[in-house]
Amino acid sequence: MAADQSTTNDASAAQGEGDAFSDHLRVGLLGPVLAWRDGSEISLGAAKQRALISALALNADKSLSHPWLIEALWGDDAPETAVQSLYTYVFELRRLLEPARPHRSARLLVSENAGYRLRLDPERVDAVAFPRRVAQARQLLAAGRHEEALEELESALEMWRGNALTGIPGPYAEAQRIRLEDVRLAALEERAQVLLATRRHEEAVAELAGLVKEFPLREKLHSLLMMALYRCGRQAEALEHYTLARSRLVAELAVEPGKDLRGLHERILRGDPALDFAADPLRPARALPVVPRQLPSDVPDFIGRSAALARLEEMVARPSPAPVVISGMGGVGKTVLAVHFAHLVADRFADGHLFADLHGFDPAREPTPPGEVLGHWLWALGVSPALIPDELDAKATLFRSLVADKSMIIIVDNARSAGQVRPLLPGSASCLTLVTSRRRLTGLIAREGARDIGLEAFARAETVALLNAVVGDRVAAEPAAVATIVKLTGGLPLAVRIAGARTALGSARTLHGVADRLAADRGLDAFSLAPGDDAADLRAVFSWSFRALGPAAARLFRLIGLHPGPLLTAPVAAALARTSLAAAHQALDALSEAHLVQESGPGCFRLHDLISAYAVELAEELPPRERASVTERMLRHYLHTAHAASLLLIPPGGVSPLGPQSSAGPFASRAEALDWFRIHLPNLAAAVPLAARTGYDEIAWQLPLVVWEYLLLTKPWTAWLPAYRVALEAATRVGDRAAAAWVQHDLAFAHKCLRHFGEAYVLFQQAHRTRHEIGDRWGRAWSLMGMGTALSSMGRHAEAIVCLQPARAVFSQVGNTYGESMTLIGLSEACSAMGRYEDALAFAVLALEEHARQDGQLGMGYALHCAGHACRLLGRDGEAVGYLERALEVRQRMGDRWGRAQTLKVLGELLCDGGQVTIGVDLLHQALRTFSQVSDPLAEDICAFLAASDYR
Repeated sequence: MAADQSTTNDASAAQGEGDAFSDHLRVGLLGPVLAWRDGSEISLGAAKQRALISALALNADKSLSHPWLIEALWGDDAPETAVQSLYTYVFELRRLLEPARPHRSARLLVSENAGYRLRLDPERVDAVAFPRRVAQARQLLAAGRHEEALEELESALEMWRGNALTGIPGPYAEAQRIRLEDVRLAALEERAQVLLATRRHEEAVAELAGLVKEFPLREKLHSLLMMALYRCGRQAEALEHYTLARSRLVAELAVEPGKDLRGLHERILRGDPALDFAADPLRPARALPVVPRQLPSDVPDFIGRSAALARLEEMVARPSPAPVVISGMGGVGKTVLAVHFAHLVADRFADGHLFADLHGFDPAREPTPPGEVLGHWLWALGVSPALIPDELDAKATLFRSLVADKSMIIIVDNARSAGQVRPLLPGSASCLTLVTSRRRLTGLIAREGARDIGLEAFARAETVALLNAVVGDRVAAEPAAVATIVKLTGGLPLAVRIAGARTALGSARTLHGVADRLAADRGLDAFSLAPGDDAADLRAVFSWSFRALGPAAARLFRLIGLHPGPLLTAPVAAALARTSLAAAHQALDALSEAHLVQESGPGCFRLHDLISAYAVELAEELPPRERASVTERMLRHYLHTAHAASLLLIPPGGVSPLGPQSSAGPFASRAEALDWFRIHLPNLAAAVPLAARTGYDEIAWQLPLVVWEYLLLTKPWTAWLPAYRVALEAATRVGDRAAAAWVQHDLAFAHKCLRHFGEAYVLFQQAHRTRHEIGDRWGRAWSLMGMGTALSSMGRHAEAIVCLQPARAVFSQVGNTYGESMTLIGLSEACSAMGRYEDALAFAVLALEEHARQDGQLGMGYALHCAGHACRLLGRDGEAVGYLERALEVRQRMGDRWGRAQTLKVLGELLCDGGQVTIGVDLLHQALRTFSQVSDPLAEDICAFLAASDYR
């Protein structure tokens, strides 16, 4: 694709130029968003534009994809025009950042990997440099170098000019504001602690007095101020401040101070001499265990899960006896979330907390019986062992009675079934019960009204944050390795922690080393830390879920390892397992319940990449003959179904390269066929190389040909070029020259659509030569037409007509009216480009009449578009609008998304030039959205038109 090539060249050139541009630019985000070039401030435009450069600067010198940026700027409220708006903002920023450089040759804000990269040294972004300075200060503190640490903290804090990202909209900016403010507050607290440690107590009092007014609910600031006052000999004021702080917390949050603040208050009351000399002035007082405190320790680097935490907070605010089920695949962090949230709210539950691991999926032992758990809990609640009943029902009744009036957190971890959990549920809304399981425990939801929180893998930003928490500053130093680790871990928290631990523990010296091993190791080998530690071994973790499956679901999961694409439906599952559709549905439901597959749409299921790798390993254990049989059965299912769908898309007069089907397909309408292709297209693309690898060359070349009719409507050519190349190799291997010519022709058309005109012409020529040698006169005509359209695209219009005219004659002689009509359209386009507008219109009208006679709706859409374009060039705008509006109607009806966008583009430009700017721009944005989705170069053309004409 021409645009992609220029993008790649731009990025390469930018790298070749090194950091020449980044030395001139500086970005400030710790306050109003500003940028300076060579010391002079640059105007950054509207709020969304500033939001975009903020996101890019916070990730300086990292490639950010279009979907990531859209999510960052709009979140769930992204408008339909988000993609085109993004293009516009990038265009404007390039103009502002590099005013002397053309848009397509930008060297600072470059296009890269279907996204953008701001080529800027991260140290030249204050919001990136600030946390690094704070981290450096902490290292100095750890080394006992207090004065240097104080200087580093003060230098970092001086970077702030106001509230971070002032006035910047969007969820990403809001999240970053919170994060940066937290880092700033932590830095302020650490500065105060350094002042206390260096006996500058009066200075600390002055500093902290202002901070507690600004952040009156921050308990640590209150503790520091009380300590500073006490060390200044102002014990009474310290105690008075505690009273004020407590009143504020009770009045605004309805909570008592935390145990650290309470403990410091008690120590000041009794004049604890250790307060004058303690290395840590806020060391908490030791408390007597008067209530059960069974929570495991919280992870020190908890990351993400903001939506789940917010839902849990809502549930605490609305008490209910119904439990909360936190479910998700193994390694996704269910227990971590439950324990972390319990620690967050522990102070609100005065009667303590109970915890039990039910070992529901532990292969080394049987699941813990609920009676055993109840025995431990009753003893923790003060019941003498002699008084604990033997029967399960009696234990459950006694437990419910004891906790009926208590305010407690109860965590039931790693549950296998609803029956294992039910006896452990309190009957009171005063207790919060959190249940974690790899299964959804739908029985609890249906019968007990359990509230469900399903966890999925982390998004990219959360994955990077977790990796950073595990390994520290190395993340910023090795962005390429981080990108690889993010991709290969799939955002699964356990996988990220294992990868990070390899670096932190020295089993790989750098993140690059870890990334290289993850990329090189087969399957899940790299995702284990130590022999025998199954909890830190992904293969073992996944195996626990697999072993808990029933026979049918377990067999299907193993067979899924042979499936090549990302999505699975029940008919495909039935083909894999050679079972009925109903049985396939039941097996998929069981896998979904176990979180081994995830429902991504009605009837569609997806596997996490690492779960998929585990399924592949299981499939490799099958006997070779069974693997081959299952693979062939699946491939033939896809070929048969795709062929049936394609027959409903072929226009009148068109012919399928595979001919008619011997049996009826599963589709009742063209709309159903289109929908099937839309869902299964990625699977079909992946099936082509699989067929070639496994010896099914005939299927490998046939699949792209039967998908052709759908590709013609949607034009996702970039994704399909590799499949067509594999198909060509397969057809050549089997010696089927006619098949090879078909594939060459379709591959050439794809290259032409991507503006690779030279490659397209060569392929059309090769197909023409082959068809001439095998005597395929009809195929030669198609190749001639292809050569003509490629030549016309290269500006060689006279030569194009020399090819198109004989192609038209051959089609006429063999009676192929569809081919003749399409050649007329090619002649119309060539004549338009040569300035022969009347001839162009005449050819288009002839083509329209011929397609109308055959009721060829798809061809009519092409012809109407060409007629409208010719009328526009002739200055007959009224006729042009009429033709183009009819073309839109036909192309919409036929599901021709790309063709509709093509017509929207021409009509939008016509209306803009005619003064109907509002309507025209709206049509252009609709076209831009479609072209952007398939990475079509016409997207850039629309952006250039809008920018050049100032119609944005």
